[in-house]
Amino acid sequence: MIPEKHKILLFASERFFREGFNKVSMDELAKDMKISKKTIYKYFSSKNEIIAASVETLQFNLRRRLEQIIHQDSSSINKLIQISSTILNIAFKVSDTWLSDLRSYSPELWDNIEKFRTKTFMSTFGGILDQGKKEELIVDKPNIIVLTVMFGGVRSVINPDFLLNNKFSAIEAGEICLDIVISGILTEEGRKIFNKTKMELKNENI
Repeated sequence: MIPEKHKILLFASERFFREGFNKVSMDELAKDMKISKKTIYKYFSSKNEIIAASVETLQFNLRRRLEQIIHQDSSSINKLIQISSTILNIAFKVSDTWLSDLRSYSPELWDNIEKFRTKTFMSTFGGILDQGKKEELIVDKPNIIVLTVMFGGVRSVINPDFLLNNKFSAIEAGEICLDIVISGILTEEGRKIFNKTKMELKNENI
């Protein structure tokens, strides 16, 4: 990507993720970046194009990170924790306002995110469930049922309506939800390793 275009996309994405995009104009972006609006239009025909590009970049980076985790030579528990951390980092990065703006003002883009989230969630966790069963750390239940329950729970909690009505932040709701759904699919030995690994990671970050 052209350096100047990348700089504009990075600045706008961070602004949109933090504050939402509905109330941010192209004039504001140009002023805050100390460039002309003409320079922005040189690379992006509209604000909607910037929004779409920011979502595409976010999805690309997430997919690449998840693939790195999946192909690691580590236990299913370790992979689950890393994936949870990755998802929570994204939840921390994007504001509830951004999510709400997407749903209200860019329904097609919101639908695209929903489809991406479903496909990515299912494909990522499917392989880890199979690995965990072989390690006897994850309960031997049909993947389709486990994944549907997990995805349904996460989808119900990390969405604008739930967050707004229950006054949770995306990061807070996501952390609780993922902890519950992951603990629920583990065997007794799996839960011991899961809790021990979480504690070790927590101590490392103190």
